[in-house]
Amino acid sequence: MSIMKSNFLFAVLTAFLLSSSLTVSGQNEQRSKKQENRPTFEQMEQKQCNKMVKELMLDDVTSAKFIPIYKQYLEEIRTCKFLKYKKSMKKGENKVTQTDADIEKMIKDQFAQTRKMVDIQEKYYTEFQKILTPKQILRIYHPMNQRMFNDKGPKHQRRMRPNMNMHPMYQNQKVN
Repeated sequence: MSIMKSNFLFAVLTAFLLSSSLTVSGQNEQRSKKQENRPTFEQMEQKQCNKMVKELMLDDVTSAKFIPIYKQYLEEIRTCKFLKYKKSMKKGENKVTQTDADIEKMIKDQFAQTRKMVDIQEKYYTEFQKILTPKQILRIYHPMNQRMFNDKGPKHQRRMRPNMNMHPMYQNQKVN
């Protein structure tokens, strides 16, 4: 009888191990499929460039000049933002336990970060100025403003309060 019990336990244990290993392998397959479907950094960058070329309505010659400059601009802006994010994500920093000196340093670092972003924009403004109109350059630097506003006001305002009148601030807003 004890041999039957041990064989039965062995069979149950084997079935359990097989089922758990199949579940784990299935999860790994799902993760790998998600990673395969996820676009690479270069693909996302190219998609963003193509979207901006379309939005600015550039011809082939101008877009050939614009895309390399715009990619460099995006890379510098992304690097600058990443450094800011990396600094803000330091482990072990609790806002309650920060000293006044820590907070003051954090504020000054934010000012330096903002200056760096403005410096990058100024640097590329001269480059963009060689191939784009001022209105097109404005769309590069303020893309959300151009997409957010249209004849009816901000998108979130229309979505949240579709039957309400527009805020007076947005009534005279025009989009080119």
